[in-house]
Amino acid sequence: QDPGNLGTIIRSACAFDIDTIVLSKNTVDLYNDKVIRSTQGMHFSKNIIVRDLKEFISSIKDDYQILGTNVVNGKDVKNIYLKEKYAIIIKSHKKMKELTS
Repeated sequence: QDPGNLGTIIRSACAFDIDTIVLSKNTVDLYNDKVIRSTQGMHFSKNIIVRDLKEFISSIKDDYQILGTNVVNGKDVKNIYLKEKYAIIIKSHKKMKELTS
């Protein structure tokens, strides 16, 4: 929900060469002034779409490796093998359980 955080996520996606960013329908507006400023223009270089995340994850789970963030019990990213097609979900731990159950 925080526009500055969304901008940081978009800039990080650019740094890691992520080609598509999927925003949930209740994410802060992509064109919020603070989002625009915090992306530093990088939102123009990415494919950014808005979807119902539960439906979206369900539609890609057979073809993509689904990864989620977990700051408490997560694995070090250096120790994760990524398949050719993968999706990273950045959500709170509680929301992550709702999306993947």
